[in-house]
Amino acid sequence: MLKVRSTLFGIDQGEIALFDHFDAETEMWTGSGVRDVEQPVAFSEAFEQVPGVHLSISLIDADTDAFMRLRIGARDVTRHGFTARCEVWGDTRIARLMVSWQATGALDDPEEYWRL
Repeated sequence: MLKVRSTLFGIDQGEIALFDHFDAETEMWTGSGVRDVEQPVAFSEAFEQVPGVHLSISLIDADTDAFMRLRIGARDVTRHGFTARCEVWGDTRIARLMVSWQATGALDDPEEYWRL
């Protein structure tokens, strides 16, 4: 559980195209077995502590002739950002994947915020 002791709480969010492997015919579209793709994501400003990060699929373009085996997640989360990761296995073929993300946590609480 993320516990926040702060009077200033931040929510940062965005969407990334994690990969587009259809046009280039690279591993997520043409390969088999365990495959993964990672992409770094930077927050718009640093959190005071490591925030909680949630990912969700916002677009998937996949082959319908095979079972879809897919795992997404955030790894190496820091105050400044994280790495978005997608892993597939078996005969899964995914051409494109977009991921929406949201980070929530405490922000620094300098006095200048209170003088606005």
